[in-house]
Amino acid sequence: MTKQTLSILASITLAVGLATRSPYASTGNGQVVIFDALPSGTTLTISGVNFGAALPTVVIDGTTLLLVDTWSDSVITATLPALAPGSYALTVIRTNDGGNGQGKKKGKKKGKQQGRLSPSDVGSIVVTLGATGALGATGPPGPTGETGVAGPAGPSGADGADGSPGPTGAIGPQGPDGAAGAAGAPGVAGPTGPSGTGGEDGAEGSTGIDGEDGAEGPTGAVGPQGPDGAPGVAGDAGPPGAPGGPGPTGPTGPGGIQALMEFDTAGAFQVAIPPGVNFVHLEMWGAGGGGAGGGDDPAAADRAGGGGGAGGGGGYSRTVVAVTPGQTYTVNVDSGGTGGAVGQSGQSGGATNFQRDADGVVLALALGGGGGRRGLTVTCSLFLIGNGAGVGGSGAAPSPLGEAIPRGGVSGTSGGGITCAPIFNSTLSIVGFNAGNGGSAAGGAGSTIASYLTPTQPGIGGASGAGAQAGEDAQTGGYAIVSW
Repeated sequence: MTKQTLSILASITLAVGLATRSPYASTGNGQVVIFDALPSGTTLTISGVNFGAALPTVVIDGTTLLLVDTWSDSVITATLPALAPGSYALTVIRTNDGGNGQGKKKGKKKGKQQGRLSPSDVGSIVVTLGATGALGATGPPGPTGETGVAGPAGPSGADGADGSPGPTGAIGPQGPDGAAGAAGAPGVAGPTGPSGTGGEDGAEGSTGIDGEDGAEGPTGAVGPQGPDGAPGVAGDAGPPGAPGGPGPTGPTGPGGIQALMEFDTAGAFQVAIPPGVNFVHLEMWGAGGGGAGGGDDPAAADRAGGGGGAGGGGGYSRTVVAVTPGQTYTVNVDSGGTGGAVGQSGQSGGATNFQRDADGVVLALALGGGGGRRGLTVTCSLFLIGNGAGVGGSGAAPSPLGEAIPRGGVSGTSGGGITCAPIFNSTLSIVGFNAGNGGSAAGGAGSTIASYLTPTQPGIGGASGAGAQAGEDAQTGGYAIVSW
């Protein structure tokens, strides 16, 4: 073992011992957490979070430093030495600014202060090395994909025929005649007719009979027409005509709520659309995911489990869809996800939807929330500061069908982690570890230990997760309201 290796191990031992006596300021990088460590030949792949950007230090079995090949904040690959099959404690130590990470060059100044280890800079897990087991059975097929978006609505029907026009009203009375125009000028007088033949002078006798009148002369030419007289006063308006016939019937206007149905238990419920109803209002909630169980290993006195994560909330949708009178539709409501037993993750919650029976097309949808992640079981050792928290289930995604108001669910909270603090005797030798309880809302609590000399407390299975109502917690299973 090199001097550099002995120096690093001594620094780790000192940091863990001091962690039980005085608090340290946070490095700002979060707690180092190891999810899995998978060996493949001579390569060990370590998955987790908060490994840091600088080259980390990896120790196996408390004494052996591993050569780190690649690293990131969430994945480290390292070369395994030749080790006998069995279980080994694996520790990852994050390198902070000014630290002494594996493979780092020494500073220019010999007396420059190195970065101090904090409890959040160290994470540990047990890895089992040995021959590869037989290939496991193929898992069940995944769930069926989401139903496609519904097609566009059909064209509207033709308008009804117009009603017949009403009768024409009576004509009003004629107004009075205007004043007569001025008389025209007299025509030219005709010529005088010829005189009759005079009789012979006879004795003056009695007066003779008057002779016949001469022929009448021709009529003179007609004089020019005089100007028009002023118009007469308008007569009174006639009475109004009779009313016309009724016009065509307009479209049905929006009315009040005629029916309201609530579906709050799991199952498939058929809805028949009555005559005259062309649209329905829908409001739906997806079921919540189940909470995860806490971690536990009652066979080992130095192991403890973190709390399980809570289940994610279900989605929410609100919309109005077109329906056909006389046809039937089905409301499908699923139950909430089952809570995980000790050491198991919770199940995802089911979806709620509104489906047309004629062709099976889903017209509206609210998805279910994801199940919480199980609490991890870890070994309390010299290199373990804290670990084991189960991650909360993801909230449901918004519906992809284009509803008027689609909402996603709220993600579940993560479970509580474990803090292992060494117990020293009078000679400052480690005789046991104290581990804190895990736990989270809707997730199971983890197991705890008091020391090597006392038995473990079993972890508690997770409860079902909560659903979501408009983005808030409501009930475990799905829920729907249909009205028109």
